[in-house]
Amino acid sequence: MPRRSPFCRAVPAAMVLCGLALLARAAPLFPQKPKTSDHKLSLADLDRVRIVLEPIPAVLRQLGVKGDEVEARCRRILRASGIEPDSREQEQVLNLKFYAMEDDSVQHAMGYIVSLRFNQPADLQRIGRTLNVPTYARIGGGLEPKDKLLAVLTRIVDSLIEEFAAEVRVASRQLEEESRRTRTTPKDAASQPGRR
Repeated sequence: MPRRSPFCRAVPAAMVLCGLALLARAAPLFPQKPKTSDHKLSLADLDRVRIVLEPIPAVLRQLGVKGDEVEARCRRILRASGIEPDSREQEQVLNLKFYAMEDDSVQHAMGYIVSLRFNQPADLQRIGRTLNVPTYARIGGGLEPKDKLLAVLTRIVDSLIEEFAAEVRVASRQLEEESRRTRTTPKDAASQPGRR
């Protein structure tokens, strides 16, 4: 049986090692959490909002969409998430608007859009002013049979408000983590008494 040269055994081993090194370099062992975008981070520590429900289109009111019920659902979800609805709040405004579209060629169905927008003050250094601007927006929409539209709209409103409240929690946690990291830097730890 012929002997294999050491070179023949070293080449495959080197190829395997190079492949493993490339994989290790390409995939971090501890991937970083994705950074929250600035417009979402602007929601951090939000504890109160004014809900503004725009007038509901007549065709949706005829199908049973009631403004007071929609607003009550929004208030309940926000309160459960630690965000207090406050009718006196002037700067932090959560705006909810319904759109409805009918087409004679589709008589038993209706197109709809539900728009959620949050406005708050933002400092614009470029112009040296603070403006009340939208910093968060989401929409839901589709085409549904008219007899199912009320239930679908209720689910969409709930989902939009729950998503907004969840974004507030995520932004608040990230801001807290960033604040904690800046408070305990290596320089600070070294300067504490009893540490070397």
